[in-house]
Amino acid sequence: MMLIPLYLLLRQFKFEFTCVIVLLALAAIVLGLVSISQYVAMKYFNVQILTSDNRFSQMWLRPAGGVNPMRYGAISLVLSVIALNGVFLVRNKAMWLKLLFCISFLMGAVACYLANSRSSFLAIPVLAFMFSVYLYRAGHPRFLLVLLVSSVLLVAGLSQNGRVKATLNSLERYQQGDAVSSLGARLDMFKAAVILIEKKPIWGYGLGGYLEGGKEVRKMYPNMDRHVGTWSNPHNEYLLVMVEKGVIGLFTLLFLFVAPGYLFFRALRRAGDSAAGQQIKFYAMSGLSLLVVYAVVGLSVALFQHDVFNHFFTLMVLLFASQIRVAEYVQEQEVEKKLCRVL
Repeated sequence: MMLIPLYLLLRQFKFEFTCVIVLLALAAIVLGLVSISQYVAMKYFNVQILTSDNRFSQMWLRPAGGVNPMRYGAISLVLSVIALNGVFLVRNKAMWLKLLFCISFLMGAVACYLANSRSSFLAIPVLAFMFSVYLYRAGHPRFLLVLLVSSVLLVAGLSQNGRVKATLNSLERYQQGDAVSSLGARLDMFKAAVILIEKKPIWGYGLGGYLEGGKEVRKMYPNMDRHVGTWSNPHNEYLLVMVEKGVIGLFTLLFLFVAPGYLFFRALRRAGDSAAGQQIKFYAMSGLSLLVVYAVVGLSVALFQHDVFNHFFTLMVLLFASQIRVAEYVQEQEVEKKLCRVL
């Protein structure tokens, strides 16, 4: 509700399209440079640089700037995909802009990969499917073929990632009763959340309810992982919302995705082939990409408990939605001018 007046205000301003896409591309490049610098410093000089007081930003061989690798990986992935949108959707680009988009995509992907966040890896196939559907419906067989081949190679490469292999191993161990792993701890926290949801499914336990409720679950099931009743969230945004706010809270969370998602999808379908239409397509696909990454990443992290996720989500959704409205107005004016000429 508080975002609505901000959106109404922001859509009064038209930002120069080239400046917006260049700034977003440069942001991905910066993240990539930070990640490479941190990785080289840890790998070859045995020292950590560019970290913060946040202890989760100091994970060994997992570059993440000054934040948690999960957040860093997800935001790097979003910016990388935004650059990919520029490659696919912005036509008649200057050579320097094409080169910038390619470098931005690669650097954002490098930052995401080095962060070693499993939830971001999981979002990649979903993004690939979304792009495949769009390119198929838009009639771009060349781009579609390139995307499909690249996706297969990428998924094959991710399957060889050490963290992915460790995850599969942890899943096998968990099925055998061994929960002593990062994945095992998450699955036990998920179980605890489901137990709490079953007790108060409508209204939930209120803010902070998972931490106290988790302690009670640990007393009932002492064999559960020690992280149950220790963390303030079950590392899953959907379960956390249902524990704290019940089914009603889940609907409010889904509305955060559905409302902008509907706006972006409708804009994408109505966009024309003019310059304004290209801008609409770029902003709409970038917005949908953001929502897909957040929806998938939210399966293993409490998204909106973290300021980094909150601020980035708010800023990007407002930017894309407001500029879509501005570009739609320009597109409508162009159509009216053409009609006037015909008449």
